[in-house]
Amino acid sequence: EGGYEDKIVIAHDICSKQRLIKYGGHGYFYIISHIVPRMRSRGFSDDTIDKILIDNPKSILAFTNPS
Repeated sequence: EGGYEDKIVIAHDICSKQRLIKYGGHGYFYIISHIVPRMRSRGFSDDTIDKILIDNPKSILAFTNPS
């Protein structure tokens, strides 16, 4: 809607074992199991969700050789 979907990424802070499901945390699957359904219920298209979760992180993490 605002034209910022090319600039948004989502991350979660799994920096210690307490964040893992085994130790009572949300775990790695939380974004997929909880956040994506919320995004869909608020009208996000699958294309926008894919952009935020896949395409944008790919472009941010793309390393290139400096010329």
